[in-house]
Amino acid sequence: MNTLEKAIQQLHQKPRAMQWTVYGLLAMLLFLIWDQVAWPLTNDWKQRADAIQNDVQQVKASQELLEQFQSLHSQITAIGAVKLPGDKARRISAVQNIVNEILGKYSVSEQSFGISDGRVKRGTLSNISGIRKLGAIKGELQFTATPDVATAIIAELESDENIEFISVVRLNKVPGRKIKVRLTLEAWVIASSA
Repeated sequence: MNTLEKAIQQLHQKPRAMQWTVYGLLAMLLFLIWDQVAWPLTNDWKQRADAIQNDVQQVKASQELLEQFQSLHSQITAIGAVKLPGDKARRISAVQNIVNEILGKYSVSEQSFGISDGRVKRGTLSNISGIRKLGAIKGELQFTATPDVATAIIAELESDENIEFISVVRLNKVPGRKIKVRLTLEAWVIASSA
């Protein structure tokens, strides 16, 4: 018989309380070994696995972002460089000048043009940077012209870089094969800092 077998046989000959005490001590010893050796090791492995998982998620997110940029590349190329709108006074002057220049090229009558403050609708890019806010100016333009001239004027206004868009166009037929045009155009401005 070897030593371990003798020790087990002697333990079985001891009283039951002594046997349970030895079993309890062995259980505590195994728990302490697990607590001091195995648990820190598994915890370290878990932390390493979590770090690797975070790295994989970051790479995956980067890859998804790259794919989004690649899918938008043709659109970005088509739109071109983004220019910040000018300050309010310069923008008003530019819009007035372009409207006067375009209307001066064509034969129009009963023309009027007025500019007022407008608001940028929710959902539109409202913050350009941390300190600048996007504002708007609205121009109300009215004139009477032939349909061909009116179409050419609207096309030139809409294609000008100083005018973001034409939001409203109303056409009314008037005597003499002409139409009365009422339109609202909008230009964005950098409003005063927040």
